[in-house]
Amino acid sequence: MTTLLIAEHDNATIKDATNKALTAAVALGAEVDVLVAGENAKGAADAAAGLAGVLWAVSARRAAGLWHWCDSGVASWYDFAVAIAEEAVRLELLPLAPPITPIGATDYPTAARRPAYSVLDKRATERLLGITAPHWRTALRATLAALSAPGAPAASAAGAPTGGIPV
Repeated sequence: MTTLLIAEHDNATIKDATNKALTAAVALGAEVDVLVAGENAKGAADAAAGLAGVLWAVSARRAAGLWHWCDSGVASWYDFAVAIAEEAVRLELLPLAPPITPIGATDYPTAARRPAYSVLDKRATERLLGITAPHWRTALRATLAALSAPGAPAASAAGAPTGGIPV
């Protein structure tokens, strides 16, 4: 039996609920088709295909346990915002980079206590699959390049994409 998953997305990235549904559908063991509908949704389709590929590869190995996956590299939210702005200017999606001000965790209080440093460790998944995740900047460039293609929706500093292609 095939599972059809209709992806919720913003044209550039797949929403978290879709990623969770895709993970659950793959765990059922049947074939999963992901429908990414919409104009200029290539970034979202690529992201869904990349995550689905990793999920299928882990599932095919019948690997028990908890497996992590994300792009490679380390960046703060500030680093990520600066990289988005720089690349968007380079691709002429923005005329100039907006001012971006770094803040510390103490300047942005949350109910949860945040660790001083945390990075998702996906080395076990990379070893299991025999692959290395691409760097997040590669995925960022691909996502913004898709937005700069003819006919793609206009981007703005407030609406710049924040996702990437996981494989």
